[in-house]
Amino acid sequence: MGMEKISFETYKRPNDHDEFLEWLETLPKKDSAKLLRTIEETEKNGLLIAQRLKWVKKLDTHVD
Repeated sequence: MGMEKISFETYKRPNDHDEFLEWLETLPKKDSAKLLRTIEETEKNGLLIAQRLKWVKKLDTHVD
């Protein structure tokens, strides 16, 4: 059973705004570097490893 590779992509609106990149620029350098490293490691190792190592977690969509 192979590990499915994932790729993180941001969405650029027709007016050229990329809200993720704009938000990322508002973070302190240390926080943005840590987030980008987590994204890179998640892409490299896959979601299962990222979940196991608690780099990412499933968002609960259940609303009461």
